[in-house]
Amino acid sequence: MAAAKETRTAEVLLSEANKKSRSIGSLFNKVFSNASNALENTRALYMKAGNQAKSEGRYDLAVEAYKKALSGAEQFEQASCYENIAASYMMFEPSKAIGAFQKAAELHCTLNRFPTAAGCLEKAADVYEQCENFEKANECLITAQRFYVQERQKASAGRVKTRMANIRVQQRKFMDAKLLFEEMAELVKDDSLLRYGAKDHYFRAVLCSLCIDVDNGQIVFDQYTADNPSFDNYQPEVKLLRNLIQCVRDGNKEQYVQYIKDSPLASIKNDKYIKILIEDIKQKIDGDIDLK
Repeated sequence: MAAAKETRTAEVLLSEANKKSRSIGSLFNKVFSNASNALENTRALYMKAGNQAKSEGRYDLAVEAYKKALSGAEQFEQASCYENIAASYMMFEPSKAIGAFQKAAELHCTLNRFPTAAGCLEKAADVYEQCENFEKANECLITAQRFYVQERQKASAGRVKTRMANIRVQQRKFMDAKLLFEEMAELVKDDSLLRYGAKDHYFRAVLCSLCIDVDNGQIVFDQYTADNPSFDNYQPEVKLLRNLIQCVRDGNKEQYVQYIKDSPLASIKNDKYIKILIEDIKQKIDGDIDLK
């Protein structure tokens, strides 16, 4: 039985591709079709080198190989290359992935692949958010949300709008966040598939309002409970909000903290954006922060 063929390393594959690339010029002086085939073979070898580099954890080498694979590639192939470049950058220098994600999005738009372009912009927004460049993250999300809307992908558009609201929460722009959560709740409350998410959006909107002041929170809370059957007194979100509003009015931080601890809502403990809101309201009870 023949021995299994040994896998060539990424470095070897990249070296072979570079040699092929240097030899292509002379082919143009001979037969164009041969040169064209050589370009395609070289590009495929660069892609193979990039994939092998990723499997070896050589992400800097993967970036080098994928960048060289861009030459002579069709637009859809270039878009794939830029996504691979971005994914590789994410493993060792995430900030450099942003440009690659945005270039991939641009190419996908040219190819009329707007949902795919939106996905790339969401990934760019992720990196901006990690770098705490919230305005740039929001710009990417606004465009991504528009693409989803025009392609009638309602669930994806809603998910991105929620992310936009969460960006505003991190910036402590609570009124902007409240309006976005409220808008989302109004959009989904009558949708048979998405309506169950409405109460979570209303819940977050009230928390944002409480971060502004207790009277604002009370008005919004009363409005939501009066106008929306899905946001009634039997919901744990409603019970918790009613108690938190009273604690803020009474200046009772100890009871406020206890209500949070006793809440059955998993999001109170696990959702970082809700935790920001909860903590901001708690600080307001102490009088330690300026009203937003």
